[in-house]
Amino acid sequence: MRIKQFGEEPAGATPLTEEDYVGLKPKWIANRDDLNLAEAQNISEAFDKYFKSPRRTEEILDDLFVRKLHTEMYSNVWAWAGTYRTVETSIGVAPQRISEDVKVLMENAKYWFDTSNPTEIDEAVCKVHHKLVQIHPFRNGNGRMTRMFADLLLAANGRRVFSWGGGILDVVSPTREAYIQALRAADLGDLSLLHEFVRAT
Repeated sequence: MRIKQFGEEPAGATPLTEEDYVGLKPKWIANRDDLNLAEAQNISEAFDKYFKSPRRTEEILDDLFVRKLHTEMYSNVWAWAGTYRTVETSIGVAPQRISEDVKVLMENAKYWFDTSNPTEIDEAVCKVHHKLVQIHPFRNGNGRMTRMFADLLLAANGRRVFSWGGGILDVVSPTREAYIQALRAADLGDLSLLHEFVRAT
């Protein structure tokens, strides 16, 4: 089975299923390193596209933009890029709730950005990021998508993008563990660890 060639997922990541691998587009991918390279190239292209000119907050806070961003980040790699998941995952809301939950989050978030206070903007971005991670809209790539989504919101509000702990979050590392712990604390209603982590260097 091809899925066995890809090794272990990092802690806190959504394991890929055999069905997910059916949606893999590049035929040259044979292992986890190949997959990481293909995704990184696709994400880099999306980054260049979206950060060339800042978007408005109102444009970003839209469920269509959420799906569009995920599509741009992963469509060269996965056939299901930009499509809300229809299967249960280890984290996230039930599939039938995803569309409505994302729409409600985007509408609520518009009120959180009715401020020019830099600290309040950072807090609003952290809150949106955490809520999107909780919903877990897609089969995979949610962490990277929600982090780019957060940075786009910061750029739209004239803020410097987050450092995200100053380390790499897509591999097993102390930085990733700190990030996971911050998200778990946010799950319990305490966003302070996440606020601290995203600006740490």
